[in-house]
Amino acid sequence: MDLAEVQLLNDALACPTGNSVPATLCVDTFRTPYLKWELPMEWPSLSVLHAEGKESLFIVREILKRSPWLLQGAHVLPEARPRRDEPNLHLVKPYEMDGQRYILKTKILMTYMGGAAAGELEERSVQDRNPAFSSDRVYYQSRLFPVKELEYSGSHLVDFEPYHYEPASGMQNAVGEAHQTARWNVMLFDEMDFSELEAWLREQVSSEHWKPGRLFNPFVIDHGTVNWNVFHLANVEPYLPHFHRLWQYLKDGKELLHGDHRFWDNYYQSWKYSRFLSRGGNPHWQIEEAPGWVQA
Repeated sequence: MDLAEVQLLNDALACPTGNSVPATLCVDTFRTPYLKWELPMEWPSLSVLHAEGKESLFIVREILKRSPWLLQGAHVLPEARPRRDEPNLHLVKPYEMDGQRYILKTKILMTYMGGAAAGELEERSVQDRNPAFSSDRVYYQSRLFPVKELEYSGSHLVDFEPYHYEPASGMQNAVGEAHQTARWNVMLFDEMDFSELEAWLREQVSSEHWKPGRLFNPFVIDHGTVNWNVFHLANVEPYLPHFHRLWQYLKDGKELLHGDHRFWDNYYQSWKYSRFLSRGGNPHWQIEEAPGWVQA
């Protein structure tokens, strides 16, 4: 995507759009979060190779009409990060605390057509494009993580350098030996398996039981660093100090404050969700209560 297209998208994201419409927060069979609205939106035919400016602008405007908190104020990255994620739209919001920079990266899963029935496909797919379809939901990821550098082109945030977490970086550096041990998962797409490290992080942060269990992890390793999985937070800023001090603890061993221990203990326990079956008969989960989640 060129900078002229990025500018149009960023201009749309900077404009106030009013209030949210009612939405339900859910997680699907593959542990992918989505927002579900009462009325469907029309998705245009999209390239499966890369995000396109015109189609992306249409989708961004439609989401802003429904759930502006998800995208408003973000910058669109001209290229996906990582590059292998090209079909999806990546948006970032920068934050800073005590000289440490963070970004909230939201990824819109552009060609993820989960939930669309055959009758909701509006045209046949053609080579390198998926069909247009009607859907009452948007699938996405939202994660907050530390960065070393931010790259701007004029007023547009166009790239970033993550602040690597040493235990994760050490695992990545040993990829040449990965095939020799059972803890690596490089058979498909050369992706690393960080599940053991993510489980360790979950246990380090709080001794309380993580109420969502295996539904999703509170912290994941992505971009070589610790990501807080914040798909449920309509506003990250009030919670940033807690994650900032947690990052200092994980990176430098600085003691967590008593208030931070209490925050994470409460965070682990403040979830309520229910299981239901999708139209296709697959298990999905509705997040009924979550820290920072307020239904519109």
